[in-house]
Amino acid sequence: MSGIIKHKWLVIIAWILAVAGLFMAAPNMADLVREKGQITVPEGYSSQLATQIMKDVQSQDGSEDKGQAALVFHNEKKLTEAEIKEAEKAVRSLEQNKELGVTEVLTHFNDESLKDQLVSEDGK
Repeated sequence: MSGIIKHKWLVIIAWILAVAGLFMAAPNMADLVREKGQITVPEGYSSQLATQIMKDVQSQDGSEDKGQAALVFHNEKKLTEAEIKEAEKAVRSLEQNKELGVTEVLTHFNDESLKDQLVSEDGK
């Protein structure tokens, strides 16, 4: 440890050289994207499911010009009661916080008939 303190400038120079070397060895991201294509999230992840739900809703009501977001609460096992209450708390907070510019919240917590469409059968 005392060797590092005595030779602190050499350690700093070594770190700078290491960063510069790694920077020079890094692949060109533009070439990678051109070669491999745009990076996307694999199928089956909750964000992909949310995107699909948003596309379905937009195609049904023709609201493609509005900014929309979908919140997905997910657990590999079934959501617990505490997690469901936490999700409801988050939705209620979003509804009450008008400063965010949220004009409408569509949730099964307000309309029980939406539960079949918005909640998975297995409760995940």
